[in-house]
Amino acid sequence: MNGWKRRLKRVPLGWVIIVFVSVLVIVALKTVNFGAGLSHVDVRVLSGSVGGNYSAVVDGLSTRAAQRGGTVSNVQTQGSVENLTRLAEGAASCDVDFALVQDGIPMKDTDGMEVIGRLPRSETVFVIGKDAAKLTKFAELRGKKIGVGPTNSGTDYLARSILEGDDLKPLGVQLSNHELPAQIDLLVAGSLDLGIFVMDDNAQLMRQAIRERGLQLAAIEHLDTVPTRVPVLSLGVIEAGQYDPLAVIPERDHTVLRVDTLILSNGCASRSEEIGLLELLVEDQPGYLTKNRDSRGGALRRSSIAKEFYASEGPGFADQYFPWLVDIMPLGYWFYIVMAVSVLFNVMTLAHKVRLWRVDANRDKAFQIVRDALGEKLTPAEISALEPTAEHAAKREQIDEALTKLDALRAKTRRQENSMLVPLGAEWMYRYEEEQMEQLLTALRTFRGKLK
Repeated sequence: MNGWKRRLKRVPLGWVIIVFVSVLVIVALKTVNFGAGLSHVDVRVLSGSVGGNYSAVVDGLSTRAAQRGGTVSNVQTQGSVENLTRLAEGAASCDVDFALVQDGIPMKDTDGMEVIGRLPRSETVFVIGKDAAKLTKFAELRGKKIGVGPTNSGTDYLARSILEGDDLKPLGVQLSNHELPAQIDLLVAGSLDLGIFVMDDNAQLMRQAIRERGLQLAAIEHLDTVPTRVPVLSLGVIEAGQYDPLAVIPERDHTVLRVDTLILSNGCASRSEEIGLLELLVEDQPGYLTKNRDSRGGALRRSSIAKEFYASEGPGFADQYFPWLVDIMPLGYWFYIVMAVSVLFNVMTLAHKVRLWRVDANRDKAFQIVRDALGEKLTPAEISALEPTAEHAAKREQIDEALTKLDALRAKTRRQENSMLVPLGAEWMYRYEEEQMEQLLTALRTFRGKLK
């Protein structure tokens, strides 16, 4: 045993402590997300078909995330209807986290769905064909062969909602589903009379179709009647020359229908991942923050995390620098815990002070018995040296009572000294009380021993 102690003494404890503290500091610093890193972000987003706007948007987010150390995986699909189904089903397995979905698509199960935002640019509903510029009235669509995009896409759902509705159903249009590039080829070949596409005004696929492949925009009048039947739609304008200012394509302004794109979550992503995706959206989509600051989620619940992000116009301090902390619990709850712990410590300190006050008061009561028996002005040292008299002998029971009370109080004080209620460093107060009681007990026992 002595050899072990000698070896322990040779260990440079000062250096051991310095190394240990240094390791703790390094670990603490490792948990801080300095700068604008997104290494904690690893999410999967359902987009749309190849060449479509949704896929392009998610590709842009993926590129920006990679630049900041994060991962946004683009999961390509047939479109909005499939996205909704897969997002809802993925809530159990969490194989996907977010989806881009065209506004107005019906949802069977909305309990786990939340809207985290809307893309700032509404998508345009394009109606194009080889001679589409000649079409000006809905009645001229009678019997036309119309492509409506991939099956289960937002384009498919929206086109059928309009053209197979009660008002336009008598036109007897023939609707068919095709992949977007194939639909363009069929229009150029004349196999389809018209094609409906829902995408951004400046989508590369649409620019090539109109500018390079000679397809035209339909100029159907009275489009303002459609939003009254399909409330998620609004009106917009494609200005003359937008696709070729030199050749002036299109030749004149065209009124078009527009629809918003929602970004939905199934609750699988952590708080820090959702905040990270919102940061990427703000960077990649000009006007995103302005669009979503005051917007509503519609029929779906709006994400509380997103609302907080928009209200503060960006991530909070803890969201940016301590993402792991807010994943455990939102920062506001941490403040509540700190407040509760503070209140608890204050209550414990109050209990300690009340307990110490009672110890002192009970010690004084026991000493008062001694004063009544032996005199008011005697100190413990004087009591120890005091010679007993016949009068003192008559008060033997009072002295015994004081001894009993002081013994019990000293034992109780010793137990309370080790209580959790005692603040760190306040043990000396109890030891002081013990010392006072021990001095009096020693004096009383010495004096009591002199009594016959």
